[in-house]
Amino acid sequence: MPNIAEPQKSALPENDMDFHDEMERRGSPRLPCEGTAEVSVLGGALRFGGRVRNLSTTGCCLSTDVVFQLERGTQVEIVLTVDGVNFRVAGGVRSNHRVRGVGLEFMCVSNRCAHLIQELIADLEAKARREAKKN
Repeated sequence: MPNIAEPQKSALPENDMDFHDEMERRGSPRLPCEGTAEVSVLGGALRFGGRVRNLSTTGCCLSTDVVFQLERGTQVEIVLTVDGVNFRVAGGVRSNHRVRGVGLEFMCVSNRCAHLIQELIADLEAKARREAKKN
């Protein structure tokens, strides 16, 4: 079982450069979005909520109110609500951010859930294009 420490409050800003550097190393592009997530570490050792910062077909990044000491690879279950769309997916901790955030990789995604995520990504891309035209 992964070494999990109790969450601690962070005094660091949410936009720390380490956080953004880590986000730029991803394999598939992520789109900014708004949503919520409830994450459960498999085995019930820890449960926490967060705000979805961005989403891709392979994962997401969450902002949290606390700092976590979760090891990379820790298996989790994620329940997300993004733009009014709800879905549940298995995942793993990809990166831990000392600025109240965590990067999660989706794993073992069902065909139905993959299709749902792809449709949501297409909607987010269309929304981003409309916003870009306004500016």
